[in-house]
Amino acid sequence: MKNALRVSMVLSVLAALLLLSTAVFAQDKKEETAEKKYAAIVGEYEFDLSEFSQPNQTVRVYVEENALMIEGEDGDPDEMEAVEGEEFTFTVEDPEQGTLTFTFLKDDEDKYNLVTVEVMGFEISGTRIGDGK
Repeated sequence: MKNALRVSMVLSVLAALLLLSTAVFAQDKKEETAEKKYAAIVGEYEFDLSEFSQPNQTVRVYVEENALMIEGEDGDPDEMEAVEGEEFTFTVEDPEQGTLTFTFLKDDEDKYNLVTVEVMGFEISGTRIGDGK
């Protein structure tokens, strides 16, 4: 009877470990997928704000904890939410400016080196200037 109880206990522990390792593997695979999914647009972008009499602004787009993030010069990162049905179009909510919509575009060389942001009725263009690392 004790042997049957021990075998049952060992099997239960093994099943729990198997479930845990499967969950960890699935999480690693999910994060890897996000990095691969957004690899084409991850980088550093510069926006020309001269028409607004403002200095150029630089942002960094990167993946962290399976989320696409954007960080401006203020160092305050925001998560970018994918717009359903739109490839590489994302929104960010800002308490002062409302919804910002970022759309990443291909250049003449078929690479995602351009971005536009729509905010408060304006459309501002940006260009990739680095890989963001």
